[in-house]
Amino acid sequence: MYEVASFSVSSIPDQIITSLDALHAGVCPTLVVSNIEDNVELVLGTDYAVSYSDNTTSGVATAIATGMGAYAGRVRDITYIIHAVKQVTANYSLSGDEDWTGFESVTVASGKTIDLQGHNLTISGLDGTGTITDSGGGGELRYYVLDSYASGYVATITGVSLTDKLKLVKTGAG
Repeated sequence: MYEVASFSVSSIPDQIITSLDALHAGVCPTLVVSNIEDNVELVLGTDYAVSYSDNTTSGVATAIATGMGAYAGRVRDITYIIHAVKQVTANYSLSGDEDWTGFESVTVASGKTIDLQGHNLTISGLDGTGTITDSGGGGELRYYVLDSYASGYVATITGVSLTDKLKLVKTGAG
């Protein structure tokens, strides 16, 4: 038996999560780990174990493959990006104050409507071409501007109509 030089971990594509429960449970994509010398895929639980860090929120997470057996002592880590996106693909009416700040953004599909019905909605980001209305009057859309660039705060709301008796409320610094 010869000594194995090392193993490699293939890149992980961005992970799009549409459920806060799934996000908080941890986003654990499957790794493809291979022997560098002959490019043979290794077996999870036999040749390596996997652990994850920073995988319960949007942003950069890390998967760590630790060698076992013939690969003992070898460790490879790979980062990946988690995007938590609330996708509104059908007309949606709030039944109470909802806080969607756990999502990186809220996407409203073209021609679809979020009706606040007099309730408040808090979000981190907003995108799409749908409409946000308030048929009950007095509802607030609270929009948190995330510091996504080192140069300062950036807010982009494109193509989304804010109508009826709705207030857009900016909170926080910036």
